[in-house]
Amino acid sequence: MRNVSAAMDTVVRASLRWRGILRFYNANTGCLGTEVVAALVKTPRLITPFLAFLPAALIAGCSSTLLDNAPAWPPADYRKIINDSKEVIPDELTKGAQVSEPRKTIAPQLYDWVVCLKSDTKPTPSFFAVFFEGEKIQLVRRAVQIDQCEMADYSPLAPPVPPTAQKMQIKRKT
Repeated sequence: MRNVSAAMDTVVRASLRWRGILRFYNANTGCLGTEVVAALVKTPRLITPFLAFLPAALIAGCSSTLLDNAPAWPPADYRKIINDSKEVIPDELTKGAQVSEPRKTIAPQLYDWVVCLKSDTKPTPSFFAVFFEGEKIQLVRRAVQIDQCEMADYSPLAPPVPPTAQKMQIKRKT
């Protein structure tokens, strides 16, 4: 992010130096001060270059992105975390519930990962979004359209335990 900011600062400085209004640029805030208006009023020949530069500067300022600090991997055992969090998720919700695979959250959603719960309530199932930050549940709420819980694939919250393999003894004739 600093490299992008430094590059943008260099471009802005070069453009302002060429237009003769560099002395009004505040490098700490990355903005032109109110003195620019006074300079433009005093020297009308600067208005056209300034107005040509203004849309590009505004678009460049709005196009910066935030760094994604989300972990690369979802919570290791999210099923166990959901089952063990009785203070956050009530038993009625987890009993017989189905869960989706975790996926990264998208822009308006908070936290790093989202898992959908499908509760088997009659007559229609209920969908809930469970938000994780690291290995901890941060938020549980009813799912909304952006959570995409109705389109997710579900499996049981507590997956069936595979039967233990029994050792078979082979009798040999001696």
